[in-house]
Order: sequence, then C-alpha cells, then structure tokens
Amino acid sequence: MKSPESVDILIFTDWYLPGYKAGGPIVSIANMVEALSPHRRIAVVCSDRDYLDTASYPDITADFWQRHGTVSVFYLSPGQSSYSRVADLIRSINPKMLYINGMFSKVFSVYPLLAARRGSQRIILAPRGMLAPGALGVKPLRKHLFLALAKMWGLYRHIELHATHEHEAGHIRKILGSKVPVKVLPNLPSLPENELKPAVKTDGRLRVLTVARMAREKNLHFALECLVKAAETHRVSLIHIGPVYDEGYAARCREIAEKGGLEVTWEGAVPPADIQKRYGAAHLFFLPSL
Repeated sequence: MKSPESVDILIFTDWYLPGYKAGGPIVSIANMVEALSPHRRIAVVCSDRDYLDTASYPDITADFWQRHGTVSVFYLSPGQSSYSRVADLIRSINPKMLYINGMFSKVFSVYPLLAARRGSQRIILAPRGMLAPGALGVKPLRKHLFLALAKMWGLYRHIELHATHEHEAGHIRKILGSKVPVKVLPNLPSLPENELKPAVKTDGRLRVLTVARMAREKNLHFALECLVKAAETHRVSLIHIGPVYDEGYAARCREIAEKGGLEVTWEGAVPPADIQKRYGAAHLFFLPSL
C-alpha cells in the first residue's frame, strides 16, 4: 500500500492494535482514533510487535503502509527504526498535525520531535503520566538528564501538551515550565460490549482485581501488603493481570503474596475483551499506582 494522502493527523506511538500487552496507552489511542476517524484522516506509526515481544505481529507486514480498521498504519521494525526513516515518513505524509504519544521513546517520541522541528505541522505531545513524581522516580537520573538536555535543545518549544487531568497538567508545568501550553482532555473510555452485572458479595469474602504491568511505579507490592493484612481476618483473593516488566520486582511481589498466605492468580497479559469479564467477577478494582 502506498503512503496515505491528505492526512490530517499522524500519530506516533510505541504500540498500537492488534497489540494489547502495553495496556492503557494502546486503549487510549485506539479509542481516540475510533472517535476521530469519521471526521479526520488519520495515520499511525508504531512498532511492529507488542510490548516486550521479540517477534512481529503474525498478521502484519512490517515497514509498509496497511489498513487496520479505519486508519492507515505503518508497523516499524527494529531494523528500520532510524531517525532518517522517521523523518522520511513525516516528510512523505506531510500531515497537518503530529500527535506524539509518550515522552521518552527514542523512536516514537524523540525522533518525531526532532524531525518535525522545521516543519509547519501543529505538534501535540501527550506525556501519559510520565512526568508524574512516581514515574520520574524510576531511573530518575537518566530521565532528568534527558529532560534537561531536551529543554536545552528547545525540543518542547512551539508544541502543545495534552494532559488527561488537571493533576497531570500540574506535573507537566512543574517540569517543563509554567508557560508551556497544556490542554486537558480526559481519555475516552472503552464501553463494555455487554452490561456488567455486579458480583454477588458475601460476608467475609473479597475478590480483588488489579490490571497493570509488573513495574515499581504501579505500586503492586503496596496493594499486596494491604490485602495480606486484610486476609488475616477475611478470605481475600486477588487476580492480577499484566505482563512482567521488571523480573526482580515481580519476584518481590510474589514473595509478599506467598509469605502472607494470599490467594493470588497471576494471569499475565490478557486481551481487553477478556479483561472485561474479570471486572464482572471481582468485588473491587485496586490499583494504587504512583
């Protein structure tokens, strides 16, 4: 398929459909695309593989434009993920607007910003919570050094920032300066295909659900410590859904659950449609993310 023509919005994001293992970021972009595609011509550039995977999606052709649903998608392979390739994609599409999802991805955040600096496109960057104190607390030296250099290079000049709530807008202004243009627009929610019926609650029994990757900033160990304490007097069980990002942290979480005698089902990454069924079986969704 040749390059799409007359594109209004070109989106750069690490992961997109049919991926699901990165969780919220994929859902956020997919919902935005679904809402806007009847009104705007949209194209997406993303990785050719899912979060933490080492192989491409089985049903796509990497490094070529193809249709996915209502939009054109370019699935970029690691071998083609160079600055010149990203710059060529932007130049060939020449979109009216560039929407960059995320802060610290070299290929899907930094390269597009650098390549578009001399263009005429309107540029919107969505940090997606990456400037929150908890998120910056993970590998802080590397992130703060990058941000200092980015501001020195003027990487964030003449762009707009998209925050999903006022707290995030505050985090953005604290790091990038009070004068940066920040617009607040909540994420569009996914609507369940079928109405969820609340789980039946019985005395002394609690079924809890967490959905997040196994990473320190998701604060899963704190959730487990709370549930272990609750399990001293009540029957508590937990279903955890999400891929392992940090093996050491995952081992720590499993140890907390095992030593505390907590009944946990570790399900790993699960497609969004299947997660909806888990919501209907749980009494409580608990995620004390940092």
